[in-house]
Amino acid sequence: MENFIVSARKYRPSTFTSVVGQDSIVNTLKSSIRTNHVAQAFLFTGPRGVGKTTCARILAKALNCEHLTENHEPCNECKSCKDFNSNASMNIYELDAASNSGVDDMRSLVEQVRIPPQGGKYKIYIIDEVHMLSTQAFNAFLKTLEEPPAHAIFILATTEKHKIIPTILSRCQIFDFRRITIEDIIHHLEFVAKSENINIELEALHIIAQKADGGLRDALSIFDQVVSSAGSIVTYQDVIANLNVLDYEFYFRLTDYITEAKVVESLVLVDEVYSNGFDGQHFINGLSSHVRNLIIALNPATIPILQATSSLEQKYIAQAKKCKYTNLLELLKVGNECDYKYKSSNNKRLSIELAVLSMCQIYDKSLATPSPLTPNSSIASNNDTQQATSASTQQTSAAPIVPAMHIEAVVPRPEFVKTQTTTSSLISIKSRQRNSTSTSTELSSTVTSQSNLPNNIETTQELLMSVWSECISSAIPNTLVISNVLIETTPQFNNQNNTVTIEVKNIVQEIEVMNIKALITEFLQRKLTNSLIAVEVKVNSQTVSVEKTYITNEELFTEWANENQALYELKKQLNLELL
Repeated sequence: MENFIVSARKYRPSTFTSVVGQDSIVNTLKSSIRTNHVAQAFLFTGPRGVGKTTCARILAKALNCEHLTENHEPCNECKSCKDFNSNASMNIYELDAASNSGVDDMRSLVEQVRIPPQGGKYKIYIIDEVHMLSTQAFNAFLKTLEEPPAHAIFILATTEKHKIIPTILSRCQIFDFRRITIEDIIHHLEFVAKSENINIELEALHIIAQKADGGLRDALSIFDQVVSSAGSIVTYQDVIANLNVLDYEFYFRLTDYITEAKVVESLVLVDEVYSNGFDGQHFINGLSSHVRNLIIALNPATIPILQATSSLEQKYIAQAKKCKYTNLLELLKVGNECDYKYKSSNNKRLSIELAVLSMCQIYDKSLATPSPLTPNSSIASNNDTQQATSASTQQTSAAPIVPAMHIEAVVPRPEFVKTQTTTSSLISIKSRQRNSTSTSTELSSTVTSQSNLPNNIETTQELLMSVWSECISSAIPNTLVISNVLIETTPQFNNQNNTVTIEVKNIVQEIEVMNIKALITEFLQRKLTNSLIAVEVKVNSQTVSVEKTYITNEELFTEWANENQALYELKKQLNLELL
């Protein structure tokens, strides 16, 4: 029976042209060969399975090829190429740094470099996984890498460039290999399937390419696994069953249930996920990716980012038309938060179910609450506004001259914004002064409009005190703590300039009273029927000094020691000092 060769080895590129997805690097290497500007040290870095070692082998073969093609490719016909293809080349060495990571191994390599090539132009060393070398081995390799013999070329390959010391990096030409795109992987898999006489659906190839995560070797390994299970005819269902991947249709169904706020059906689908043995985190990641694709499908300009087949694109576009961007963004936030907290959760299934319920609640609110922009509600609100306006207009036009005691019905009271009474943060006096200035200015503009009240009555101190309690209870909102301060305050009225003076104990109380000065002024003008009344706030000079709110360590110790004289002796004997 013929030995089976995996596709990753059987269809490994042997020329620069056959390398998949690394066009810029291939062109640079071919150009350096054409112009004979070949460096003596290369570093190929990038993710796994993207062609680093393959390009290193092709470059080594091309450098020693005796008859390069017009396109500067190895001919695969000369003795050097044939020896390389049969793994019998004496001039090209491949080393695994993982098993040759010590300084002694590197010294042996340095000794071999001195020997000139046998029957070739260059002696080429391909060192794979070079980041596994120890620091001592790197240091032993530095001098040879910087000034090698003219016949020696080093090609280093690694997946973790950050582990290589900077002195090595500075001596190499660095080529960063990128992840291979889904389209390139699909095209290569189609070529392999055609060469092997395997009939496989395009959607199945798309799943394999996505599962490979940019690595062509991984894609070919998955391809061999699926073919071994399904045979020469591979369907989309065969792939998702073999790879234990949730079907696209599952996410489309779940999204429909979520957007319709169907909680029961959504939970049943979640139970189906666990019944089929799928991992919860893979499920929530797949759901988040599905919502992300719906957001992308909302705009025709971003549809190419989907990286999906044409039939799948149409499904995303159709479902995206039923969704709003804001709701999809909320779903994406819930999914991302669930994924972030999944590993630390003690009840992982509950966290998944809670995320799905939260998603349903987002649409439950949007379905239960009518949109304020709907035509009917807009027309109704306009009609109500017009009716209210017309009614108020008729009432205003028909109203006679209003007596002074009914001025409240004509002059609108300024809208007051409630302030929070919590003390979770410190008060900034400067900021409160700025706010009070702006607030009092706005409110005073409202009160100024009442300056022409009819029938001003002379005000006295007795009249002021008779309405002061009512002013505190009616004009000042109950949420303000400053009302308790005003109850203990006796305002003074100056009949010469119609000024009511309110004395407070400190600057903080002054700021609070200044914030509501316009309300007090409006109430007193209306209640005392005197539009000339003005309110003045000042701090009592006897209480303006700031009280001491803390005690020092020395004062505290003195207080305790006065009560217990033994503390002085203890401090003296132990030679203690206060911090």
